[in-house]
Amino acid sequence: MAMQDLMARNLEDDDVIFPMIAYYGANRPWLDQRPAHQGNTVPAKPISRYAGYRNCLTPSSSARHMMAWIKRLALIGVQHGRTLNTLAGIYQAITNCIEHAVNARFDFDEDDIVLEFRNSEHVPLRLLSDGQRSMAATVADIAMRCSQLNPHLNERAIRHTPGVILIDEIDLHLHPRWQRGVVEQLSCTFPSIQFVAASHSPFIIQSISQGGVINLDSDDRRPETPKNLSVEDVAEEIMGVELPQRSKRFRSMLRAAEEYYAVLESASAVQDQDAIRTIGQKLDKLEEPFADNPAYVAFLRLQRNGKA
Repeated sequence: MAMQDLMARNLEDDDVIFPMIAYYGANRPWLDQRPAHQGNTVPAKPISRYAGYRNCLTPSSSARHMMAWIKRLALIGVQHGRTLNTLAGIYQAITNCIEHAVNARFDFDEDDIVLEFRNSEHVPLRLLSDGQRSMAATVADIAMRCSQLNPHLNERAIRHTPGVILIDEIDLHLHPRWQRGVVEQLSCTFPSIQFVAASHSPFIIQSISQGGVINLDSDDRRPETPKNLSVEDVAEEIMGVELPQRSKRFRSMLRAAEEYYAVLESASAVQDQDAIRTIGQKLDKLEEPFADNPAYVAFLRLQRNGKA
């Protein structure tokens, strides 16, 4: 009903603002970002503003439509001798959300969006890492939809289009250092949009502001505030990871040592030779998985000899 009301109002007033609605699933690698060879991206034809809702809830998104639309704006810009404000806004959105990027533009020789980095390196979108490409394509798609839905806002559409966006596994392919800032980058780039994201990364969870985390594994669904917790505290207290400060192997060694000592203690009161041999075999078995750590095994045997 709300959308029908907006569409009816749009017939009388072109300045009606349409909200952005989208879902980006965990299988969003954007692998069909461009054809295998250059020069194959066909510029998009003029479209209605409702095109911003096309496939907006499809979890696996295609970047070809987005690339064709951007190429069309780039060609219009060439015709007018300047970069269109709408396209400049999209380039800025991409730059804001890609670590160390300083500029973005559509390159006709590459037939692709090319990003410039602080080290003066220029890299086409298709040659970026999986994490960079996924984030750049997602941001470009969001910016495109905002601009299509509200063309009268020009470059301001990116900042003034409201809406709700769902992103599954927002940390997909991102380096932990980048994970700590990606939520803030998206929120600052699209300040009028509410992002609802799922993640299994303690770095993402740690970066969320007050009341921004809901633990779906907990019976208590009240928002949590992990911002002042360490990554280890987030992993242990919110995500239920046992002793995240220690590796799984370390914990196995610790448990083996505790059991080893318990067996030694029980052996001190045993006189039966068969029972002693059985205990010795159990101690040998406890040592066996850690044969590649001679210091650890030597220490266990030292304790064993001391009890003999």
